[in-house]
This record gives sequence, C-alpha cells and structure tokens, in this order.
Amino acid sequence: MATPVDFPKYLQSLIKSYESQPDLYTLTDLQVEVRVEISPEDRSPQTPKNQPETKIVRLEVLAGIRKYLRDGNVLLVGKPGSGKSTVLQRFRWVLALEALKDCDRPIPILVQLRSDRSIEDAIRAEFRQAKLRVSPEDVDDLLLDGKLLLLLDGVNEMPSPQRRQEFQLFRDENSDTPMIFTTRDLALGGSFGIEKQLEMCALTKPQMEEFVHKHLPQHGNSLLRQLRDRLREIAETPLLLKMMCEVFEKTGEIPQSKGELFQKFDRQYDEFKGGASVSDDFRRFKSELLQQLAFVMLQGDLQQPTEGLVAISRDRAEEILERWLHHRGVLDAPIKAKEWLEDLLKHHLLQVAAKREEIEFHHQLFQEYYAGRALRKLLLEKHDDATDDERLQHFYLNYFKWTEPLAFMLSLLADEDRAVRVVRLAGEVDVMLGARLAGEVQRVFQKRTVGLVDGLDVPGWLKVALLGEVRSDEAIPGLLKFVEDSDAYVRKKAADALGNIGDYRAIPGLLKLVEDSDSSVRWRAADALGKIGDYRAIPELLKLVEHSDFYVRRRAADALGKIGGAQAIPGLLKLVEDSDSSVRWRAADALGKIGDYQAIPGLLKLVEDSHRYVRKRAAYALGKIGGAQAIPGLLKLVEDSDPYVRKKAAYALGKIGDAQAIPGLLKLIKHSDSDVRKKAADVLGNIGDAQAIPGLLKLIEDSDSDVRWRAADALCNIGGDRAIPGLLKLVEHSDPYMRKE
Repeated sequence: MATPVDFPKYLQSLIKSYESQPDLYTLTDLQVEVRVEISPEDRSPQTPKNQPETKIVRLEVLAGIRKYLRDGNVLLVGKPGSGKSTVLQRFRWVLALEALKDCDRPIPILVQLRSDRSIEDAIRAEFRQAKLRVSPEDVDDLLLDGKLLLLLDGVNEMPSPQRRQEFQLFRDENSDTPMIFTTRDLALGGSFGIEKQLEMCALTKPQMEEFVHKHLPQHGNSLLRQLRDRLREIAETPLLLKMMCEVFEKTGEIPQSKGELFQKFDRQYDEFKGGASVSDDFRRFKSELLQQLAFVMLQGDLQQPTEGLVAISRDRAEEILERWLHHRGVLDAPIKAKEWLEDLLKHHLLQVAAKREEIEFHHQLFQEYYAGRALRKLLLEKHDDATDDERLQHFYLNYFKWTEPLAFMLSLLADEDRAVRVVRLAGEVDVMLGARLAGEVQRVFQKRTVGLVDGLDVPGWLKVALLGEVRSDEAIPGLLKFVEDSDAYVRKKAADALGNIGDYRAIPGLLKLVEDSDSSVRWRAADALGKIGDYRAIPELLKLVEHSDFYVRRRAADALGKIGGAQAIPGLLKLVEDSDSSVRWRAADALGKIGDYQAIPGLLKLVEDSHRYVRKRAAYALGKIGGAQAIPGLLKLVEDSDPYVRKKAAYALGKIGDAQAIPGLLKLIKHSDSDVRKKAADVLGNIGDAQAIPGLLKLIEDSDSDVRWRAADALCNIGGDRAIPGLLKLVEHSDPYMRKE
C-alpha cells in the first residue's frame, strides 16, 4: 500500500516560500469583470422579457475567482503584466492556509503550462519542491479522489500544438477536478470551452494614483503632475506601474512610451539589483545578449513557425550566445557564453524555469521587449527581412507571436516614415493589427498612423472597432463622430472605446450617451466615465442623479463611486433614498469607495432598508469608512434576518475595531449558522478585547472544526491569563491540528 502524501509538509513548504517573497504589488488593487445576466427585478424596462440582458460586475480578483469557481472551472484573462500569475500565487497561499486548518479542503497545486512536461509530471515536481516523493500512481489517485485544486498558469504559453492537445485530454479525463486557468489573450489558445471567464481590469485612474503615492510617498505628486493624462497610456497594469515608479525614483525621468519605460528600466537594472560585481565587457554586451536570446526564442522551431518558445535549455542558450559572440569577434566565445549566461541569470532578467535545466525571462513582456529591440536593429541596419515589404509581412507581420515585439519596436523607432510604413503594411495583412500598431508608434507620429485607420472605407461598426483598437487620444475625434450614430451597437462600442482610451476629452460625448435611449449604451457610457476617472465629469454626472430613468441614476452612482471625491457625496446621499433598490445599493457602494465620514448618516438610513442586498452593501460601506458613529447601526444588522447581512455587519465591526461592538458580536456566538459563528470569532479576535474571552471559550467546544480554529486564533490574538484555560483545552483535543495550534 502506498504511503499517504504528507499534505501538511507540502502546505507548510509553499506557505513559507510565498511569505519569503516580496510582494510585487497590492492585490486589492486588482479587480476582475464578469458578464452576468441581469435579474428580472433589475432589468431595464426597455428590454423585452424574453431577451436576456447582461451587465458587467466588477469584483476584487480573489473574491471573484472564489465565487465563480463554485460553478465550475474559471478562466482568468488579462493583459501582460496585469497580475494573473501573482493572483494565482496569492490564491494558492490562501488555499494552503485553509487546507492546513481543514483536512477536507482540496490541496492547491500551481502548474506552469509553459513547460513541455506533462501536467502530471508538473504536479509531481511541485510536491518534490517540498521534498516529497510522489509517484505517477499517487497523482492519478489524488485526481480520482478529488483531492487537488489545480491552478494552471499560461494557457497561451504552451510550447506546442501537441502540448495543447495533451492539455485538452487531461481536462476531459479530469473534468471533476476544479481548475483555474490564466491566459493573456483568448486568441492565443482559445477558451477551451470554459464558460466562466473573468477579465482582469485595467487599474482605474484613482487606483493608479493611489498606487503611485503608496510606492513613491515623497515623489508621487511630481510623477503624476508630469504625466497628467498619460499615465494609463504608459502604465495601466500593476507591473508597468511598478516599473514606472522605480525608474522615476532612481532617475527622476519620465518615459514617453511603454518601450522607453522598458529601455530605462533595462539601463537602470544593475542599480535596482544593488550593483552586482560583473565585468565591464558583460555590462557592455548584456542588452544585446538578451536581445539575441529573445529573438531566437521567439523565432522558435522553423517547422512550427506560429509557435515561439518561452523557455529553452541552458545548453541551447549557450549555443545561441556563443554563435553571436563569435560573429562579433569576441575572444573565448565558448567560455564567455557560459560565464555571461550565468551572470544574466544571477544579475539580470533571466531566471531558471520550472524545469531546472531550462531558462526563461522573468516575464514574457521582457522577452518581447528585447525581441522588439532586435527587430528595430534589423530595420535600422536595413536587413532584407525588414526592408523588403513582402518579407516583413511574411516573417513578422503575419504571425501573432510578433505583435508585442512589433509594438515595442515601433514605440522606440524615431523614424516617422519607417514607422508609418510598418503600420501600413500591417494593415494590409490585418486591419486590426494595423490599428493596434497605429497607436504604438511615438506620439508625434500618431496623427499620421491613426489617420491611416480613420481614413479606411469600412462600415461604421468596424471603424469604431478599429479606432478602439488604436487606444490613442488621436482616435478620439474619429470616435466622437459615432456618438450620434443611428445604430445603437455602434454607439455602444464607441462608448467602450472612449472609456478604454481614458482621456478627459471624451467626456462631453460620453455625457450625451449616458442619456441614450438604449439602456446598454447608457450603462457603457457611465462605465466609461468611471474608467476615465476624471473629476471634471462629476458636475454633469450629478445632474443625472435626478434623472427619470432609474437605469441612468444607477449608472451615475457607479461612475461617481469609481471617480471618487467628496464633491460627489451630496448627490449620492440623494440616491440613498431612491425608490429603486438597485440604485440605493449602488449609492451605498459608491459612498463606501469614497470613504468619507460625511456619508455615514445616509448609510445608517439604509440599515433598516426593506431590501436585504441594500442592507448588506450599507454594512460593507460602513466598514470601509469606519468610525464609532457607525456601530449602533451595524449592531442592528448583526441580528438581521439574512445571514449574508449579518456576516457583512460583523466584518464591518471588525474593521472598525471598537470594543463597543463586542456585546452585539457575542450574540452571534450561539447562532445556528456556522459561518456566522466563524465570522464572529474572527472579528472578536481582531478587536482584541478581553471582554470577548468568555464567549470565545464557548466556541472552543463548537461542533464545527473551522469555528474552533477561528476561536483559538482569536484567543491567541487577545492573549492574557483569562484565555489560557481555553487554550489548554486544545492541548488535549482529538484533532491533531488543534493541538498544534
């Protein structure tokens, strides 16, 4: 009989590994959007009863994954650098903590799909990291018994069609195993039939500003002042924004494009890493070495021209560098190739891959940046592949894998005629590719490149889609022409595109669309105003607070919450008393996001609202704002008839952390719902007052193991002599994990 897998050892290993790593960015900044069908009570009156109407719900990313994983597998889609891999690592850590406390929880396993090994072998390798020997038969048993939860990172990075076929077969054979997947683009690998797709949101303008102030407390205002409305254009994802802050802190310089951001980061990387001791020759060649590696890896196998490589063997990397150094006349090329590859792994943007004998870039974006630098060199040196129109189209513009490198190349190309030529040739291959690259050239050239797109003789819906793909403020005049188009679909897509560009000049046109006769146009326009996040939209949005259509009022509340600012509070307080429940709870959400004490009286009115969802959102908002003034209302909600309202009220009281809340929380200790008892224990522990100890001692004997755990944690947090008797009971508990706690 096989030896049981030591799950606690594995879980403790990955918890320790995660907690030893520095956070790249704050996950609370990251949110996802999911399209869901609107409930009958919230449906727009204009929508026929037999026709489904959808809305986009925005959720904190971990909460979104957890919510929709209950319904089956989840596909997490997001731009490069949006935080997908970081989310999986964080979620694995959270799941590991939960699994340590509850042996019935599935064991989280993170698998990097970029490797060419099978998923079963990757699972075994994860256990091996914790010094656990697990056989193929063990893995098969764990999958059959439903013991695992798989986090599969990089659907788009699988190295070959064969791997994708094996991946699909694995999914089919293990359809009962919960899985979370990530991909950067549905065009790269598809959705594999996964219905629940969550899309990582770009950071809103207020989130970006908060991020900058958090990372640059001394210089954040200076960076934001110099960038003004261009922050989204250069650094809308957490990875790029972190790079921007580091570059600005070290150099005081403002990159003018994404390509220039990477270029400055590349030049300053030694300083970021602490000035490692390497030879002057290595410093001189390192960027070109990385360019050559990235370029050859992206070319991949000539037998499979559509596929690039994100990881290669160390031996192959040495061969690539040796050949290039020999061509450059470097003495001792074989020795230098080995030494400098080691230096790149230790001191620059290469790292050991999941398979220890392979190497990869720290992030695929860095690989694509260096490949773009190599393409730019081909163009400047007038290589046949770059100067001949047909060869450029055939070898590069024709393949999806070169899209990001081409974008980087164009952002660094200082020759306008060459940049326009590449965009024109791209448009001949694929109009959407031409539109995408038109917005990547340097800003001073965009008038010409966007003009190529705007001048196309195509139907209105396609023109809007193309201008939206450009994502440049140069596209705004063209898009504004479609604000009054007779086709609602065109107006809707124009609103989406203007919101994604995120420039304040779109506000007048979007304000017209907020009052559109079509509900889907209205909510997209309001959502776009929220994405732009400019305070200049608030006065006009406040006018919509008293609009006759509840749908307009609802979207106005959403947008005001996203934009933030105390200027919006009076209008939102009017919506707190709105006749429509969906407007009231959205007003509560918005007031919670703004987080100003002025909102508390209005939110307290919602504590006794007839609609449970309104009460729940009011409790959540009061918790975000904080302040003892909210406690009496929240204590009423602790006894609410709805369990979700009670939990939100308990959470809010815990956030406020005032001992006045303890009597109300102690009432929850005898509640029939174990989740409510659990939450009460958590909150009492967070408040940390000795008054809670007698009630928590009762929970030590609770029938639910998770409640007992939370009570023990809470007693440990409170400490003091009065907690000792209850904790001593745990020493003799039948559950070994409780004894350990």
